[in-house]
Amino acid sequence: MANQPAKPSILVVDDTPENLDVLKGVLRDRYMVRPAINGALALKLAAKDPQPDLILLDIMMPEMDGYEVCRRLKESPRTKDIPIIFVTAKAKVEDELKGLEMGAVDYIQKPISPPVVEARVKTQLSLRHANRELVQKNSRLYEINEKLTASLEQLSASEERFRSLVQTIPDIVYKIDDNGLFTFLNKAVERLGFHQSELIGQHFSQIIHQSDIPRSSREEVIAEHGPDTPQGEKKVFDERRTGLRMTAGLQIRLSSKSGQAAEAAEIKTLSEEVVHVEVNSSGLYETEETQEAERNRSYVGTVGVIRDITERIRIQERLRLAKEQAEEATRLKDKFVSLVAHDLRSPLSSMVGLLEYLSEDTENPLGKEQKSLICEAVKSGHNLTRMIEEVLNISRLKTGKITLEKGFFDGHYITTEILQRLEYLSQLKGVTLLNEVPGATRLHGDQTLFGEVIQNLVSNAIKFSKGGQTIRVFVPNGESTTIAVEDQGVGIPEGVVTKLFNVSEKVSTPGTDGEQGTGFGLPFSNDIMEAHNGQLTVRSVVGRGSVFKAYLPFVRPRIVVVDDDHGGRTMLKQALRPFQTELFEAVNGEEALALIREKRPHLVLTDIQMPRMDGFQLLDAMKKSPLEREIPVIVITVDKDSETRDRAFQLGAVDFATKPLELHDFLPRVRHLLGG
Repeated sequence: MANQPAKPSILVVDDTPENLDVLKGVLRDRYMVRPAINGALALKLAAKDPQPDLILLDIMMPEMDGYEVCRRLKESPRTKDIPIIFVTAKAKVEDELKGLEMGAVDYIQKPISPPVVEARVKTQLSLRHANRELVQKNSRLYEINEKLTASLEQLSASEERFRSLVQTIPDIVYKIDDNGLFTFLNKAVERLGFHQSELIGQHFSQIIHQSDIPRSSREEVIAEHGPDTPQGEKKVFDERRTGLRMTAGLQIRLSSKSGQAAEAAEIKTLSEEVVHVEVNSSGLYETEETQEAERNRSYVGTVGVIRDITERIRIQERLRLAKEQAEEATRLKDKFVSLVAHDLRSPLSSMVGLLEYLSEDTENPLGKEQKSLICEAVKSGHNLTRMIEEVLNISRLKTGKITLEKGFFDGHYITTEILQRLEYLSQLKGVTLLNEVPGATRLHGDQTLFGEVIQNLVSNAIKFSKGGQTIRVFVPNGESTTIAVEDQGVGIPEGVVTKLFNVSEKVSTPGTDGEQGTGFGLPFSNDIMEAHNGQLTVRSVVGRGSVFKAYLPFVRPRIVVVDDDHGGRTMLKQALRPFQTELFEAVNGEEALALIREKRPHLVLTDIQMPRMDGFQLLDAMKKSPLEREIPVIVITVDKDSETRDRAFQLGAVDFATKPLELHDFLPRVRHLLGG
């Protein structure tokens, strides 16, 4: 077979053909036998690859006897290691000793005994094989030893470099044993006023500020992090540790020592008595093999790094105070602006009203010039009133007096409503308004405030458009929750675009017919979009128009269906599939209430007759919760009694449907609540 190992090769040297035949007959079944009839041929065959594994050599041969052949074989570096067995008729002890002294490994007398030959050959081949393996192993051991020596030298150099590095870094590097006693400290500990030798053998708590030691105890850790903290004897710095005894980002205070540290070469002048530090450490373990060959880890200590964060703490504290002061200043400013604007609005409205009265007084009519001046004053008063109202809106939004009432609504519907309100204004300028927002465009947010954003964008587009131009409102490709307003107007210079949404950079440009603005509309719209976690963007080219985009985050409607009838829930799931909702099922009110509190759904569809907690009890529980009472609920039941309907509405249901459901009537009600 191809994979069968080759037979050992034996070179048989004898000038008598009959002797060669006898030896070949004994050995050929187990070995590859190569004959040689004289010494010269034997030397050539021994040096040729593949070399024989063993040589059987006669002594009495013409021209070159066996002793000479043996001598030459042993002198050659190539053949000196081939074992030789003399096979000869010489029976004297002196002949045998001479052969062994020349390097032969054995001596067989003629006439040969086949079993003796087989046994001697087998023994010598086994010894040769073992010797080869031993040589190879010795060679490998030598290589390993060389590599180990080189590695130890590199390790020694690396360790020396590491020690030098550890001693020079500004952080304190330490090692403690399993009893919490220091076994190593680098020179950085001298920044606390201690010499390394003072603390070696001392407990870790020696350098911890006394008031922080209880906070670092195991009892405090369990109280803060729970009973899963590793069990064991009370130790310092067990906080935040896992089973690996790791400490990550532990902030604590250390106490410094003033004066001269023992064995220190200089006096330590310390400006800080307490040093704020951050500790990061990891446990050290020894691994041992048990009789069952299982690995047991034994904790032997901890290594860690202590970093001085005193300056960081100071900076953080200054930043915190500065932030609080800035926030307080902003609150005071917003409150002041709100109060001033509020106080100005009433007298200004009265002044404008009086001026309008004078302008329209028929009993004491004004002259033409006077009336013109009064009209200009009224116009300015109305502009100022609008500005004050928008300032108040911004102030209310920033101070939280305007809160978002989020829900789903249809983007097409709200756009239609806005364009209808602005149609008169667009017709006056000869501008065409196009509503290209698809029907059932679902948006989620405060419908009223988002409507103000779109209305402001469209009115601005009208303001900066000319007769014959078109304004389109649409949903950009791939942006299903964005409403865009595009005009063909005058465009916005690049330097102005960056200031449009900044309330402190008041930008107000007259429209194409001289229309005046307050400059607060876009900042207010931007604040509304940011309050929604959305975004208001603009792209404009001077002379070609602008595109404003109002983006709202995508929200998938979550619906909880409550019914103990599996078939009823399945029917609703199939019916609601086109709405692309995230649907959750419950078999009774109790289960539904837990789902509602976990998932915060946008709509609940519930049956009434259910075990454990029926639909009325579910409505009552939701009504009592400030967070859940605002979630719309549609009651679905087989009970068509008017009293049942009235009770459902009294408990807060927004709609009522009876089984079997008429989907053409029921689904539009759901669509109204989900906006699409």
